[in-house]
Parts: sequence; C-alpha cells; structure tokens
Amino acid sequence: MLRTLIVAGMMVAAGPALAEMAAPAKKPKPAKEVTVRGCTASGFAGCSTLQVGKDTVMLTGKAGVALPAPKTYILATGTMSPAGPNVCRATKHMVASKIIQTRRACK
Repeated sequence: MLRTLIVAGMMVAAGPALAEMAAPAKKPKPAKEVTVRGCTASGFAGCSTLQVGKDTVMLTGKAGVALPAPKTYILATGTMSPAGPNVCRATKHMVASKIIQTRRACK
C-alpha cells in the first residue's frame, strides 16, 4: 500500500516533465530576408567577408549572384544565420540573393 502511494506521488510530480518530453518538437522559424550594407574584404583562404559595424559576416551568393571585389561598399539582401566554425573569423554567415555595388568609398 505504501509503495503504491509513493509511486503514485512520483507520477503526479513528474507529470509535466513527462508531458513535455512527449510533446512534438517545435519547428524552427524560417530565416527572414535582411538587408545590410558595408565594405567587402577578402579573408583567409579566399573568404569573402563583409564588415557590418563591428561584426564580420561571411558572404556567399546564391546561384547567379556575383560576389564583388574587395574594398567595395555594397548593399546585400539575403538570409543571415550564425556562422559555424570557419577560418574567416566571421561571427555570422549571409547567403545573399541580391548584391548592389555603390560608389561610396570604403574607409
């Protein structure tokens, strides 16, 4: 009898945790399109990077999007995500769907 009460008490206490584990996993949010502007640079091993404020963003282009030359001020539209381990020393990774070169000089 005492064992039954102890087991029942443990089941009631662990109920919310068990329900949370049984719930389906939430889907990640789709990436939003963002527009950033900054100066391009070439990094280690041919990395194309973009200086956005104090952040260094690794820049790649979708099919049909040409990456600009280093030291060019650009406006880039695309999806931004955290960068995995890389040799470019970039904190973020951007896949650009549109890149516009401007006449503004890089500092």
